[in-house]
Amino acid sequence: MPDHLAEAFSKPNLRLAWKWLATNPEPQFKNYVRHIYRAYSLCLEANLEDLHKRLSNHSYTPQHATKLFFPKKSGILRPYSLLCIEDQVVYQAMINVIAESFSPHIRRRYLKQVFGHLYAGKRSRFFYKPWKTAYTTFSDAMRKAHADGFIYAASFDLTACYDSIDHRVLKHFLRDLKLEHEFCNRLCELLSIWTTASKAIPIYQGHGIPQGPLSSGLLSECVLRHFDDHAPASRTIRYFRYVDDIRLFAKNEKEIRRRLVLLDRISKEIGLFPQSSKIDIHRVRDIESEIKTISHPPEIILEPPDPDQEKVRRRLVKLSPRLQVSNETRFKYVLGRALPNAHLSRRLLSILERQPHLYVPIYNYFSRATKLSREVSRQGLRLLKTYDLYPAFTAFLIGILKGRIYSVFRSELIRHCRSVLLPEPDRYDDPELHLAAASYLLENGAMTWSQTKFNVLKHKDWWVRTELIRYVQKDLIGGPSYGSLLNGLLRDKSTDVALIAAELMIAEDCSVVGRAHGINKIAQLALKDAGLITRTAPSACPISESMLVTLSPSLAYINWRKFLGGNYASVISKVVRWRGYFMTDPTAWVNLTDTINDVFLSALFAHDGTIGLYTLGNIGSVLTPGYMFETKYPKLFKATNEIHRKRKESDLSHPVTRPTLRPTRHIKHSELPKLKTALADGYLEMWITLGL
Repeated sequence: MPDHLAEAFSKPNLRLAWKWLATNPEPQFKNYVRHIYRAYSLCLEANLEDLHKRLSNHSYTPQHATKLFFPKKSGILRPYSLLCIEDQVVYQAMINVIAESFSPHIRRRYLKQVFGHLYAGKRSRFFYKPWKTAYTTFSDAMRKAHADGFIYAASFDLTACYDSIDHRVLKHFLRDLKLEHEFCNRLCELLSIWTTASKAIPIYQGHGIPQGPLSSGLLSECVLRHFDDHAPASRTIRYFRYVDDIRLFAKNEKEIRRRLVLLDRISKEIGLFPQSSKIDIHRVRDIESEIKTISHPPEIILEPPDPDQEKVRRRLVKLSPRLQVSNETRFKYVLGRALPNAHLSRRLLSILERQPHLYVPIYNYFSRATKLSREVSRQGLRLLKTYDLYPAFTAFLIGILKGRIYSVFRSELIRHCRSVLLPEPDRYDDPELHLAAASYLLENGAMTWSQTKFNVLKHKDWWVRTELIRYVQKDLIGGPSYGSLLNGLLRDKSTDVALIAAELMIAEDCSVVGRAHGINKIAQLALKDAGLITRTAPSACPISESMLVTLSPSLAYINWRKFLGGNYASVISKVVRWRGYFMTDPTAWVNLTDTINDVFLSALFAHDGTIGLYTLGNIGSVLTPGYMFETKYPKLFKATNEIHRKRKESDLSHPVTRPTLRPTRHIKHSELPKLKTALADGYLEMWITLGL
């Protein structure tokens, strides 16, 4: 029988996952994490080896994503998820396995009916076939359908497709590909974490896949294939799908309406919802307008290598009458060849005020400018102060102004950035906006030392911490202070943050202060390779980490390796699952706690010969009151006895409790706090009494 989890987490597949992440041609996501990719690659083989070990012994722990929110044309927000580097590798590694199982079912439709997220195969340098080729073929297929007499058309778009995919629905389709239950369950457990923002109190959901990572495209295809299977093209209708954008062409309106009803039913079967406002049955008069192409008619003014900028500006004015852009595709295309000009810049800022979703191409235009005029700076600063509806948009405005703003307005921009960082009850602390404001202040030496330490070392979002240290001016704060910040970040719980710190330590030739023991393990590998430390400290104990998080920090001094001896490795996977059950399944947590206690008591009795003999698997035999175990370890006896009693009451153990013969029950969350306190006291008593 195949072991899909073992296949996903094998070293060759982890290397393949990294290769495809590194060669991902999509710039938007990589621009946010490019610095982390560079730091991870400093010691790539050792990093992947360490990740493989943690995946194999079940001690790998995923992180919550950084959530960014971009304004859409409709006025609502599009979520965007940044996964930490190891989560990206693990996600891609699991998708590699899915892709191989999925490809035989879908590839016959590639470039005929399906045109988006086309898997390129194991031997390809890239994970997907080139999207430009696929989109050109998609457009050509629609042209041919129209030329063949299919003159009625309709679009069938799905609302928030990635966010709406239910994990149970996803499991159904993955199981249909013959992937194992354990693999499907593990992926969905990870998705529930990756689709949750890194907040103090995270809210876990049972639906959604993260938008942004390379891997999500193919995973969505596993669900969207349901439309291809149940509403394919026929002699009377042409069906084309580019991701969640379905285009229908027919020779008469009745046939296309019938197919739309079928698509609607199919979408409701799998919990997805069409955007009713975009469904428009119409006769196609101009197929190029239907496709929204930029090549018909061609933009003659752009054909020379250096187009006439006056003609480019006039064309942009024509494409934005009354400061409203209707043909956004053509507008972006022409804007891409425009050089900075004061009059055009003011016009673009006015357009942004009405259509903020166009901020990315307009930002690209402004990025070509070295300085902004006095009037453009004044208008940009006014827009920054008055239009604060979208944090990503505000961050973009700061990005336009910083380094380019007219000098007399610089102090005013500094004051505004300071106000952005002030906590307000009604304002969401957006990571991208916080980074934009704080980085400008750091670059200009406009933060106090205490503010710098707080923002760089303690900001709640891991991605912000990876970025801010890169804006700290070493010459302004001094070498010792700069080294202090880097040494603090080396000990960050986030691997990504510690990696960035390690890279900067190597580049700036800073000294590592203190013992290597507290430094993030992945950062230690890079530091050792660079000669900044002589040897790496032992890996953090996953049992200890789980105990600290689940029970109490007071257990930090217990050496579980020493206590468990030969049983240490076998307990790790149990404790990692036990940690997860505490928040999700109290009944399973109690049952697994009883199993773990069985192993702990076996080790305890082996260390302490004064309390008798112990048979592993027979925990109840030592839980009789009055014996030496209770006398010497009263707190541990009480805790293990209470857990064992709860286990006998749980419906995962028996149908009825003995000796009352009452039906068993599920354990409630409200019962866990007392059990948690009792266990912590008992384990601590055990360690202190043994004196190991």
